Amino acid sequence: LTITLTISYRYVVAFVSVVKAPYSAATIAIPAIILLHYKASEPKAYLVVLAVFAFALGRELCMDVVDRAGDAMSALHRVEANSIAACAFVLQGASLFLIFASRAKLDLWAVMDLAAIAVLFVVALFCWFRFQQRDQATEVMKVQLLLGLYFLV
Repeated sequence: LTITLTISYRYVVAFVSVVKAPYSAATIAIPAIILLHYKASEPKAYLVVLAVFAFALGRELCMDVVDRAGDAMSALHRVEANSIAACAFVLQGASLFLIFASRAKLDLWAVMDLAAIAVLFVVALFCWFRFQQRDQATEVMKVQLLLGLYFLV
């Protein structure tokens, strides 16, 4: 499935670029969906999948803003870059809340991981809006995604 989606990505970019970010986010969420299959009896497991998708969508939207100059014109080019970024960070903030809500109880490791993700969220936010360091902000988001793997285990 992932190989098929990766190959299809080129067609999405070429013909329906407006859905590129949600398409990529859905592809990133596939491992969480696979894990959900094994925890389907836990209703809060769906929150983790939704959190992964929301975070990935936010990151992909930010990456689209960074790559905007080299991309083909699409409907998203008519939307101001900071508006897209603001929406992206709202999605990422919501994903942090969803991860928190998905836990029945928080052990020390979960609290530390959530705190680290939250601190990195603020760092990415400042990098993006205050310091105009968009590439660095998206790199910080990679680390957040890595730290979020704790909640998939």
